Amino acid sequence: MAEKGTSVEQLFLDNVNVEQVFHLMDRIDYLFLHYIRDKAADSENGGVYLAELAEGLQMPMPGVSREISKLQERGYIKWLMGEERNRTYVELTQKSIDRLEQQRQYLRKVYEKITEELGEAETAALVKSLHRVAEIVKKEAQEAE
Repeated sequence: MAEKGTSVEQLFLDNVNVEQVFHLMDRIDYLFLHYIRDKAADSENGGVYLAELAEGLQMPMPGVSREISKLQERGYIKWLMGEERNRTYVELTQKSIDRLEQQRQYLRKVYEKITEELGEAETAALVKSLHRVAEIVKKEAQEAE
C-alpha cells in the first residue's frame, strides 16, 4: 500500500510540475502580473487596487501585499496614488509587460511542442482531462477548508 501512495505523490511531484515551464519568472509572479494586466485593461486608471487583487485571486490581503512588495522589488510593478488619495493601486512596468510576453511565447512554444509530439486529438483529450483534474482538485480543496 505504501507503494501506491508513493506513486500518487510522484504523479503530482514529477508529472504535474508546471513550475518547469516558468523559466523567465516564478509562476506566482506570472499569475499576479497576468491578473493585474487583465484587470488594468478594464480600469479607468490603468491599474488595480489591492482589494481587487485580494478578491479576484481569493487571497488574504497580507499575502497579496507580500507578493506585491516582491513584484515591486523586482521592478515589475509600481505603486501609484489614486484620486481618492487614501487608496493606492498598482500598475505594470514595461519590464513586466515584456517578461509576460516572453513567458507567454515560451508557454505557446511548449504547447505547440506537446501538440506536435502527441497530435491534436491526444492534446485536446489531455487538455480536457487536465481541466477536469483541476476542477476535482479545486473542489477537494474547497471541501477541506
